[in-house]
Amino acid sequence: MPELVAHSSHFWFCIEHRNSRSDGLETFVSLIALAAVGFSLLLQDQSVSASTEACAASGKYCGNDQSGPNCCASGNYCQPWNSNYYQCRAKPAQCGNMEIGIDYNGADLADLTGMKLPDDCCNKCAGTTGCNAFTFINNGKNVVGAVSATITSSTGSRTNTTGGHIQAQIRSGAVHSKAVNLGGWLLTEHWITWESALWNGVSADEDHKGEYHTMQILGKEKGTAAFEQHRKTWITEADIEEIANTGVLNTVRVPVGHWIIRDATTAPGTEGDMFARGGLKYLDALINNWALKHNVAVIISLHAHQGSQNGIEHSAPATLGNVGWRTSQTNIDNSLKFATFLAARYKDSPAFLGMTLMNEPVPPVDGNALQNYYTEAYKQIRATGNNCILLVTPFLSDQDPEHLKGMIGAPQYANVWNEIHAYFIWGYD
Repeated sequence: MPELVAHSSHFWFCIEHRNSRSDGLETFVSLIALAAVGFSLLLQDQSVSASTEACAASGKYCGNDQSGPNCCASGNYCQPWNSNYYQCRAKPAQCGNMEIGIDYNGADLADLTGMKLPDDCCNKCAGTTGCNAFTFINNGKNVVGAVSATITSSTGSRTNTTGGHIQAQIRSGAVHSKAVNLGGWLLTEHWITWESALWNGVSADEDHKGEYHTMQILGKEKGTAAFEQHRKTWITEADIEEIANTGVLNTVRVPVGHWIIRDATTAPGTEGDMFARGGLKYLDALINNWALKHNVAVIISLHAHQGSQNGIEHSAPATLGNVGWRTSQTNIDNSLKFATFLAARYKDSPAFLGMTLMNEPVPPVDGNALQNYYTEAYKQIRATGNNCILLVTPFLSDQDPEHLKGMIGAPQYANVWNEIHAYFIWGYD
């Protein structure tokens, strides 16, 4: 259903939903046009007066939320991009002058239906006092490239509309992902979570060996209860709200282990039987509730694979230091089920941005086997209908651009990002 969303003192926001194209791809058009009449009104309201010679040229700085807009050269208006930076931009000659992938500063006023074309949006905006720009979105379902309908107002508050989510802007490339890691929550690492009551009864000699070993020590009943309490309290909706309210961060990365999918399905192999069940409902809450509500995108990191891809605590190996992922086709099949299950589960979740297919693999994992896994995971995930971002990474010892050569990527593979873990403490700065 087409919608028009008005934003006080700044712009109208129009959203149109249409059916998929005949070629089977979901149609999307993210269009933005600026109404000269509205911006003219904004400048008049601010009583800006200066000679034409003193006005900032097109593309130059023209103020911020604290000082307000300054004067721009003739034929330009002062566009607020964020609370700290306004920019002089050329006024469109007519309503049909659209821009793609831009979002505007302003508070959401209302949702209005009936806008079938971008020109309808623009004409409505031009005829409305206080409207200075609008966004027209052919959003369909959660479509790649759709502009977010969540707007940051001049006071820093967030107002959500029904039109989209920040992840769509990130996925389209219009906005950079600025993320924080939710470490130690759905996959524990003692050095992160040492304050958690989870570790009661686990000695200092044993607490650094990963979840598999921790469950061996605690036992199924006690361990499951301990992990449930930890997951329930370590990260909550309040944390996601706080992240959103920074005004800087727009993404969270959540590490998970292969056993999480066993809450809802089966998987090849038996290693997952050791772990505490119950984590999937928290991942669901993050993606389908908290992140959706607070306009934060989510990346899932497939941190722990059956057999372990690196033998380190965060991959929950059966034996610390043992790298057994490549030694069994069952392990590889488990990884493919791990990835495709989550991709299918969150295919239509507006806050779901994508997933890291494997975290920090190391030899003796074979490089060819790793690339084959990435290729097959890509194929199977795309077969679910999910066009999410897929992140691939080289070996932990090869964290530099040179070793990204040969990784899967454009043009053959779409929406694939390279992930490098450049730990500054190891000299990557």
